[in-house]
Amino acid sequence: MLKKLLILWLFLLPIKPVLAQIAVDATVSSDQGAAISTVATRTFSTSSGNELLLAFVSADNVSGTNTIVTGISGAGLTWALLVRTNVQRGTAEIWRAFAPSVLSNISVTATLSQRVCFSMTVMSFTGVNTSGTNGSGAIGATGAGNANPGAPTALL
Repeated sequence: MLKKLLILWLFLLPIKPVLAQIAVDATVSSDQGAAISTVATRTFSTSSGNELLLAFVSADNVSGTNTIVTGISGAGLTWALLVRTNVQRGTAEIWRAFAPSVLSNISVTATLSQRVCFSMTVMSFTGVNTSGTNGSGAIGATGAGNANPGAPTALL
C-alpha cells in the first residue's frame, strides 16, 4: 500500500500548480506642465508576452465641463477605462490593456477632453492572470475616492 501511494504521489508531483508572481516589467512617465490635450510617453519595450499594461493619468481642469481622458492608444492594443474619479475639478483615471506578445519600442498616447496640464505613467506587469478580455482577468477590486478639503481616503 505504501508503495502504491508513493508511486501515486510521484505521478502527481509534476502537476503541482505553479504560482505566478506578479512583477513590474516596464515603467515610463510623462509630465506636461503646459496646457495641451495629448501627451505621449517616450518609447519603451516589454520583456515578455502576456503582460498587463496600466496607464495612470491625472489632469487639471481649467473651467466648464470637467476634464476626462477621451482615449488611450498605443502598440495596437485595445485600451479600456478601469476607473475614473473626477467629482472635483480635474480627473484621475486608470486605463488597462493586455499585450499577448512582446512589445518593442512602443509609445502610449493619452487624449484629454480639453487642453490642461497633466501627468501619465504607464506600467507593464508580468505574471498576471491572462483570462478575460484585454486584461480584465488580472484586475481585482477597484475603487475611487476624493475629499474636499483634505486627502482622499479609500478602504480595501
